[in-house]
Amino acid sequence: MRCVAVMALMAVLGGEALANVSQSPLPPIRPGAAEVESDTAPANAPSEPTDDRAAPDGTATDDALTEDPASESAETNLPICRDPRLEGERLDPFLGDIAGCGIFDAVRLGAVLGVRLDTPATLDCRTALRLADWLGGVAAPRIEDALGSPVVEMKIYGSYACRTRNNRPGGRLSEHAVGRAVDVAGFALADGRTVTVSGDWASPEAGPVLKTIAEAACGPFTTVLGPDADVYHQDHLHLDTAYRQAPYCR
Repeated sequence: MRCVAVMALMAVLGGEALANVSQSPLPPIRPGAAEVESDTAPANAPSEPTDDRAAPDGTATDDALTEDPASESAETNLPICRDPRLEGERLDPFLGDIAGCGIFDAVRLGAVLGVRLDTPATLDCRTALRLADWLGGVAAPRIEDALGSPVVEMKIYGSYACRTRNNRPGGRLSEHAVGRAVDVAGFALADGRTVTVSGDWASPEAGPVLKTIAEAACGPFTTVLGPDADVYHQDHLHLDTAYRQAPYCR
């Protein structure tokens, strides 16, 4: 009788385990290498942050109750993404209105290496760090060398936006929807000049350096799309850190 009872209990537990597995969410689909994004939609504001430390009944979990205040204070004093090149604020993890949207390690950038952003960019840390690498190591120095004036502002066309690619209903999520993309429209220089992708891509003065920094972005960013890519990118450079086996740059 005891063996029969044990076998019955194992059967019940086994059924529950299978049910739990069947209800587990699948990992998000990573974007393919050949699909081109449209970035014509303006960036959406992030949804209300979620509190991962809350239990389903709304009460605080043990982790929240036992958190070390000294440790939290030390973390607050660190630069965002632990990189002094970045200025802005940390954001709590948040989700968007479409399943799969949101950012876990979210930041809102206001400046990079002292270069202000005309519109704050909401990104994940990985993408924010790549932006700092590109701006400080390539874009700002080469623009200053070519045009004779330092960059003081970067013009942001878009960052986080909870939407699908090309805004197609039911389509795959844009990299903007997970904080892995930033659109750069141009730069303001210390001498008062403004260099833009829409106005200067074909100009003899600023066009060559814009093309050079776009080419140099390929590698640090895994997707780079500009005016030579398609009609959707005539006025900005789309830079993202999609997970790809090889960069896709046009």
